[in-house]
Amino acid sequence: MTYKYCLVRRAIYENDSTSKLKKRRSLKDMKRLFKLPIWIMMFFVICSLISIALILIFKFNTMLIYIPYFVIALASFVLEIPREDKIYHMKERNKEIRIKENEYEEYINNVREILTELGVNTPNKIEKLKEECEEILIKRNNRFSNINNRIIDMLIGVPLGALIASTIYADTKTQNEGIALILSIGLILFIIIQIAKVLQYYTDANFKDKYLLDALNELSYYSDK
Repeated sequence: MTYKYCLVRRAIYENDSTSKLKKRRSLKDMKRLFKLPIWIMMFFVICSLISIALILIFKFNTMLIYIPYFVIALASFVLEIPREDKIYHMKERNKEIRIKENEYEEYINNVREILTELGVNTPNKIEKLKEECEEILIKRNNRFSNINNRIIDMLIGVPLGALIASTIYADTKTQNEGIALILSIGLILFIIIQIAKVLQYYTDANFKDKYLLDALNELSYYSDK
């Protein structure tokens, strides 16, 4: 990892240019956007969730629990079919889209400005920065993938196969307790590796690498402008 890369990665992440793009709709925004049928459907979904919770809490032994499940499934299916003009008030929706487009342009301009200030001001330098970013993320993924594959193959897959075989052929001399022990060790090691993977993701600030790569990918759409 080059020093220049570290500077750029830090600057892009600390600027937090995507904060506006990630902003969620408020209840006020949703009230303006959604049409009445959608609100009615959302009301029935909420009532269904409450019904399921009450049935599970009080342990009612009833087939009625399938009704709220059906309502939720039906609502999820129906919401996937209509086009936006059936869900939104299009005047408000178009206004929201224009705002997002302006915020996106602002995000791209911020990324360009940071890269220019740090001397990454040509397509070749941007591409080199992107290659280094991808290389760091690929090396990290490959390192953990190789360890995971070895654990799965040697300490989980092999003993699991032996355990199944010993169950089928009861007259073999395979020691099930020993196989179970090896399998348990393999599972424990696998869990430890997953925890280490998550910890290293944050200790090595790989989330900043991902953030930078996303920014560079977005910028690539504007490379010809």
